[in-house]
Amino acid sequence: MTSRIGTVDAGPFYPDPMRGKTGPSASGGSGGSRGQSDFSDKMGALLGLANGASNAWVVAGERTTSGHPLLANDPHLDVSSPVLWFLCRIVTPEGWVKGAGVPGVPMILLGQNESVAWGTTAAMSDVQDLFVETLDPADPTKYLAQAGSHAFDRHEETIRVRGRPDVKFTIRKSRHGPVLSDAVPRLAALAGSDGVIALSFSGLGDCDRTAEAFLKLNRARNWEEFKDSLRLYETPAQNMFYADVAGNIGVMSLGRVPVRKSEYGLHPAAGSTGDADWSGYVPFEQMPHSFNPACGYIHNANGRPAWCGHDVFMGCDWEEPYRTQRVQQFFDNIRLHSLETSAQMQADILSLAAQDLLPILLRATPSSPLGRQALALLSKWDGTMHKDWAEPLIFNGWMQALRRMLIDDKAKVKLEYVGPCAASLLRKLILEHPKWCASGEETDLECRACLTRALEEAMALLSRRRGSDLTKWRWGDEHISTLSHVFYSRIPIFRSLSELGVGSGGDLYTLNSGGALQPHHDRPFERKHVPTFRALYDLGDPDRSRFMTATGQSGHIFSRFYGNLTPLWNEGESITLAGDELALQREGATLMRFIP
Repeated sequence: MTSRIGTVDAGPFYPDPMRGKTGPSASGGSGGSRGQSDFSDKMGALLGLANGASNAWVVAGERTTSGHPLLANDPHLDVSSPVLWFLCRIVTPEGWVKGAGVPGVPMILLGQNESVAWGTTAAMSDVQDLFVETLDPADPTKYLAQAGSHAFDRHEETIRVRGRPDVKFTIRKSRHGPVLSDAVPRLAALAGSDGVIALSFSGLGDCDRTAEAFLKLNRARNWEEFKDSLRLYETPAQNMFYADVAGNIGVMSLGRVPVRKSEYGLHPAAGSTGDADWSGYVPFEQMPHSFNPACGYIHNANGRPAWCGHDVFMGCDWEEPYRTQRVQQFFDNIRLHSLETSAQMQADILSLAAQDLLPILLRATPSSPLGRQALALLSKWDGTMHKDWAEPLIFNGWMQALRRMLIDDKAKVKLEYVGPCAASLLRKLILEHPKWCASGEETDLECRACLTRALEEAMALLSRRRGSDLTKWRWGDEHISTLSHVFYSRIPIFRSLSELGVGSGGDLYTLNSGGALQPHHDRPFERKHVPTFRALYDLGDPDRSRFMTATGQSGHIFSRFYGNLTPLWNEGESITLAGDELALQREGATLMRFIP
C-alpha cells in the first residue's frame, strides 16, 4: 500500500500484533520485521476480508432477577430470504433440544436442551497465511523449499455446464496449501513470473469433525461434556458461550489456530525459507476460556477475548470496539439482568461510534445553508440511530464521504476490509496523523477543510436522493433491510412479490447492528448484514426462552409463513418454542409425517 500512497505512513492501516496476545502478558513477546514491504503492501490493499458482527453474553444467577443464569446471542450474517436459520424443537423419548438449525443439518447449531444452553460469536482468529512460493529456475513445474525442489501436488477438476462444454482445470498444491494465484489473475500478476501464491488455512484439514462436535453438543449435560464435545471442533473460529441449569456459566474460544514459527502472519511470507511455517496448532487446553468468573458475566462482540489467563496469539484484527463498550455499559449500569433487559440490549440502537466521532466532525465549517442546518441538527444529537430521524442519515453520509476522501482517494484502491465508515481508523487518522487531511499543497492540520468538504459532499448526495427539505429525511427510508429471495428475486415477474424490505434503525456500530459491509453504489445505506437470529435462553424456566429469525419458516413466497416474522424481528420482538403435541394441535398446528 505504501507504493500506492507514496510518502504517507501506512502504519495506521495495520493491526498491532501485540494486541493479538490474550491474557495479562499481552505486552510481552517480540515483534518482527514485516519484510517484503512492497509486495505485502499491495496485497493488503487487494485482499482485505470484510468484518462481520455477532453479540453474545452470559450472566450468572447472582446477577439475574430469577436467580438462574441467562444467555443471549444474536449472530449477524448477510441476509437473504429465506434466512439461513430454521427454528425448531426436537422432542424424543431421551430428551429435547431447541433453537436454530439449518435445513438438512440433523442437529441444532445454536440452542438449548434440558441442561445447557449455548451460543456463538465469530472469534476473528487469524487462521490463514499466504506464502509466496519461488519456482525452481531449472524446472518451473516445481517450487523451492529448504530441502530442495518440490513437485506440486496436482489434480484435475471438471465442472459440467449445461448446454456448454465442460470446464476443466488443474489445481496445484504446495506444501503450504492450494495455489490461489492459478485462479486469481491479480495474485498471479503480483507474484510475477517466477513465483506463485499459496494459502495455508486451518480449515483445509483432511478430516473435519466439526459436525460431530455439534451432535455431541446437543446431548451435553454439563461443562465437562460441553468441553469434551468441542474438542472435535475445527472451523470456523468461534467463541462458544455456555450456561447450565446447575448455575454455571462459561465460554471457550474454538477452532484450529496455528502456531507460527516466527512473526504473526500479517503479510505474505517467503515459502522457500520455512521461517514463517506453522509448527502445529494451539492445544485445546490452552485456548482462551473462562468458567464462572467472579464478576458474574462474560460477553463478546467480536473483540479480543477478554477472558484472561492465557498467553497465545489468536490474531490481531478484531472488530471495532464500540459494540463491546456498549455491552459493558449495560453491565456497569444494571445490577440484575433479565430476559427483558437482554432484549433491550439486543434492540439497542445507540451508536458509541457516533458519540466518539461527533466532536471531531463538528469542527467542520460548511458554507451552504443545508450544510449549516445539518451541523446544527448533529450538535444536539445523542447518537441514537432511530429510523425516523434525519441525524443518522446525515452522520452516515458524512462518514462515508470522509472515508472515501481520507482512505480510498489516498490509497488509490478500495480498502473494503476497513468497512464503509471505518470510524476507528478515521478517528486515528484525524487525531494522530492529521497530514492525511492535506489536499495537494494545502495544510490542514485540524482537518477542518477535509471535514467540511466531506459534509458538503454528503449533503449534495442526500439532497439528490431525498430532496432539499432536510426535515423530511428519515434514516429508515435509506437504511432498508432488504431480504431478497435466493431464487425468485432473479425472476423479474416474481421479484416484487418475493422481496421483503423494512426500514430499520441502528447501524454497523450499534448492538442492533446492520449495514452493508460493501455498499452498492445505488444503495449506499442498505442494511444487508443483520442479526439473522436472536435468542434469549432462560436456564430457570426453558419454556420462557425467546427466539426470532429475520424472515419466516417457509421459503415459499405464497406461504403464510413466508416473511411473517420480519415485522416482529424488525421491532425486536420474539416468540417461544414450547408446548406439548396436544397443546400445539389445539392452537391449529398441522402435522407433517415423514415415512421412509
